[in-house]
Amino acid sequence: MAVATRAFFDMMAESQTTTAMLFGDACYNVTGPMVQIAHQWDMFQLSYGDTNPMLSDRDEYPNFYRTVPSDSDFNPARLALLRAFNWSTVGTLFQDAKLGEGRHGYAHNRFDSLMAKQKINVSMVQSFSDDPEAAIGQLKEHDIRIIVGNFDQDMARRVFCRAYHQGMFGAKYQWIILGTYDLDWWLQTDHSIDCTPGQLNRTLHGYLATDVLVLSTNDDVTESGKVSGC
Repeated sequence: MAVATRAFFDMMAESQTTTAMLFGDACYNVTGPMVQIAHQWDMFQLSYGDTNPMLSDRDEYPNFYRTVPSDSDFNPARLALLRAFNWSTVGTLFQDAKLGEGRHGYAHNRFDSLMAKQKINVSMVQSFSDDPEAAIGQLKEHDIRIIVGNFDQDMARRVFCRAYHQGMFGAKYQWIILGTYDLDWWLQTDHSIDCTPGQLNRTLHGYLATDVLVLSTNDDVTESGKVSGC
């Protein structure tokens, strides 16, 4: 954040023209403070990759826009999955606020409200900060089989490592998580867990994830003269 703030002030000091819009960032630790600073210059900010749902608060961030959906926008897709498979009782697991950032709890609360309106029973809610072991243990103790998760990809490796040791995988369990992680995120070296990539792969087999549609589904010609559809 400090580096970004310094770069912004240097840019504004050196600029000889009025700047109308700031592009970036993809990380809330930078995007959040920067959008508040840029607002003082009546400047709009457009992010290409920050999915933090807290940025959707128009009262707090009136000049912020983005080209990707927020984490909360995946909730209707999750609801559609639950309906498609006739899953009427679920449990939730989310990463609690870290360094003042409550993005996962914010998205979870929106999901919980949506489920209540649709009369889907969220029978257990569990959160964790650094170690998900106790939360996962509670889900298993209460025999929760459909688990909807909100956590970042580094924490996801810890979650599924704990799930492996608890035996919470296979045909009797269904995990539904975010799909905005890096490619093969479970294969990345992580010394904070005691699971092999093979064990994580076994635990993850059959999981469902909601992700961003990278390309448009239509064949309309864009301003570039090219088609964005796949």
